[in-house]
Amino acid sequence: MLAMAPKYALKTRLYVAIQGVIGDDTRTTGSADFKGFIAALLEIGFETVGGAIEVGVTLQPPLGMHGAEVDLFVAWPADKDGWWAYEYTAVASMLCDNYNIKAADFIEIPDDVNMEGIGFAIPAKNE
Repeated sequence: MLAMAPKYALKTRLYVAIQGVIGDDTRTTGSADFKGFIAALLEIGFETVGGAIEVGVTLQPPLGMHGAEVDLFVAWPADKDGWWAYEYTAVASMLCDNYNIKAADFIEIPDDVNMEGIGFAIPAKNE
């Protein structure tokens, strides 16, 4: 189980994408901070096992996480302005289905938090 102490690292709309997947909404749009997203996954215990940030990254989940036998490949955004809707929903689906990471695990940060644009907190990895 992930601890719920937040880390302010995930500057993406992945939270919205996960909610969309849960609600069968594949129309999620918006830009994403790809490097920030990868950093956020590393913060909760994923490890890089292959790839390059400019192409796509293969991540291994922490031991004990639901579906931990499945590596996660996150492709570099196809569009210079960020992920397309299908990329959001594909990653959100993988996080929900393979790793039991749900929208409830991501906590929205108020706009007055010192971040660029909308940000989301992620649970801290177990110590």
